[in-house]
Amino acid sequence: MVEQLAGVQQQQAEMQQQQAATHQVLAEMQQQLSGVQQQQAGMQQQLAGVQQQQAGMQKQLDAVQASTSRTEARLGHLFEADVRTSVASSCGTEYAKPALVKSLHDLASLLPLGKVDVTNAAEKASRVLVDANMPLKLLHVCERVALRRAEQRGAEAAACCEKAGKWVGEDSSVRVEAMEACLSACGDTALATLARKLRKAVGESPEEQVADLRSDDGPGLACLLAASRPAAAGGADDDDLPGESFQLDASGRREFRDDGAVLMADVGEIKSSMNYATAVPQLGRALCALRWMAATCCGCDAARAQLTGRLFVPHSQVVLATADAQQVALARRVYGFQLHVHAL
Repeated sequence: MVEQLAGVQQQQAEMQQQQAATHQVLAEMQQQLSGVQQQQAGMQQQLAGVQQQQAGMQKQLDAVQASTSRTEARLGHLFEADVRTSVASSCGTEYAKPALVKSLHDLASLLPLGKVDVTNAAEKASRVLVDANMPLKLLHVCERVALRRAEQRGAEAAACCEKAGKWVGEDSSVRVEAMEACLSACGDTALATLARKLRKAVGESPEEQVADLRSDDGPGLACLLAASRPAAAGGADDDDLPGESFQLDASGRREFRDDGAVLMADVGEIKSSMNYATAVPQLGRALCALRWMAATCCGCDAARAQLTGRLFVPHSQVVLATADAQQVALARRVYGFQLHVHAL
């Protein structure tokens, strides 16, 4: 028994020794773990510092970019102001006068003074647009554009438009709830404003439509810009919205020739750089609108209209003060005007 007791005590002593060794290993591992955790905390602190530095650098970069954009905008305005002065000196102050066109009356006012009764011209243009059912045609364009805008915003917005259904019923009445649901989904304020004006006009009598389109805040100019758009640029049913106004940097010269049978219109755009992508469509839109108004309201021959669009740019911004041959061909083929570039 004594020997057995001694064996048990020896085993207990060995187990205690093993436990002590295990505790020592655990203590060492705990110490190592504490060291790792301390290192992690230090690295996280360093990372937080780096992120803070990055945020500060991004803030500085945003400020620099904003300042650069403002400087570029100011520089562009200075370039354009300098070019405008040169245009006035070389072409005359009347040529260089800008014109903001927001209504049929504004557009009629650009036709040769003394040759056109502006009020009657706006009235006649409005009647022609109503007879052509342009408010409804343009509302269909708005519907297609709204659906495209919604698709660009994502599947949820597109599904909302699809669920709403068609804006116009078979009897040509506007389904207002469907239209408003789709407009809300597409999130385009300018589109919504135009669509609501057109919806109002569609629901009116012909005489009410004429008065609506002729009014200063009506959709008349948008309908005219769509109606006057050449077939090569998509025509009246093109899915590119015409907008409700346009501005000419230089309203230029307009006159009737051959006893009023031919419109001669010469207008200009002033840019701070050689920006064909913007200037050519702007010039084309304005000249086509003038041609349509002159042909519709004054009996001019649209096919014989002599249209000239000039792009005025700072001399320092171009290498050659000549129009690109492709752009000249585009202006002539699509919009029917002769493009000239002037570096001043």
